[in-house]
Amino acid sequence: MEFVYKDRKEAEAKLKQMDQDVASIVAILNEEVGKTWKEATRKNSNSKFDLDNRASAAMLPWDAMVRSMVKGSGGSDEPLYEFIERHVKNLAPWHTWKA
Repeated sequence: MEFVYKDRKEAEAKLKQMDQDVASIVAILNEEVGKTWKEATRKNSNSKFDLDNRASAAMLPWDAMVRSMVKGSGGSDEPLYEFIERHVKNLAPWHTWKA
């Protein structure tokens, strides 16, 4: 493959040095959110980023995911498969479904 690249100029484009930008963002997040997972996920009623506390007040994200896999994604007590069956039958009423 040497013949393909033999008359080409050296690439002139270079990536921007972003180490300083990354370091400043990390410093802000460490200061405002926390340096460890425990600090970052603690319950906090006063968000420094003006976020509300709906996720932790209602249910942690991983608990919501587990519940949605077992129950209907809307949070109802309807099992997931019954939820899907009801919607499929509603969207395709012309088809005869096996019981």
